[in-house]
Amino acid sequence: MVVIVFGVWMSTRHDACRKSLTIPVLSIGAVIFLIFIVTNNGSGHSVTGLRYKEYHLQDYSSWFLKELNSSHNWKRLRVCLVKTENCNNLSKKYKTLKQYKLAKLSPIESGCCRPPSECGYPAVNASYYDLSFHPVSPNHDCKRYKNSRAVKCYDCDSCKAGVAQYMKTEWRVVAIFNVVLFAVLVRHCASSLSYTLLDAVRDEVLQGAKLSIEEESIYACIHELLLKFVGRGKNKDQCLQLEMNLGNSY
Repeated sequence: MVVIVFGVWMSTRHDACRKSLTIPVLSIGAVIFLIFIVTNNGSGHSVTGLRYKEYHLQDYSSWFLKELNSSHNWKRLRVCLVKTENCNNLSKKYKTLKQYKLAKLSPIESGCCRPPSECGYPAVNASYYDLSFHPVSPNHDCKRYKNSRAVKCYDCDSCKAGVAQYMKTEWRVVAIFNVVLFAVLVRHCASSLSYTLLDAVRDEVLQGAKLSIEEESIYACIHELLLKFVGRGKNKDQCLQLEMNLGNSY
């Protein structure tokens, strides 16, 4: 929201640099705002004895629910999940049951490769659960899970929630990138504006007036202050020395 307000403010400025950045800044602000609204909900639930979290689809925004519950969308996503073989590779990554229980699974691995913990199915290894036990939870995902490589929990709500959490994390990264891009644009504009002022001062100097020592120091100080404004200043003590010199002269 702050970025959008700043973009509107820039549109009211008279210098060309700020006006030229109005649309990019407003676009960045809109993207960040949209990402915040969509990804604001959902954070996962800790499970006793596990180092990773489990995710519930109802915790996420209505947009996620609509898109992930669409049979057309999920069919395409499901094909991608099966092809990646993330679930089938778990048994290769974690050779023993102890290693598997101590693993930090990703949201997709947690939601798509195993049944929810509340089902009560004991794990035999990283890719196989004993389904002979009667599930202790009414959660429909308990009956949806199968040990088959092509089934697993790909049709579970927990899998959709894992995908939602993955997308949320990735989009937050995009939002951070947009904030950085916004800062770069503002810095560029500030740099251009400061050098425009510096050029104006230099033009006045080049018109022919011979500068005194104090005037030369003032010009150098202005130069340094403008550079410092855009983060490029080097002679930080120059203006302090000028102040001392002028103070002694009076």
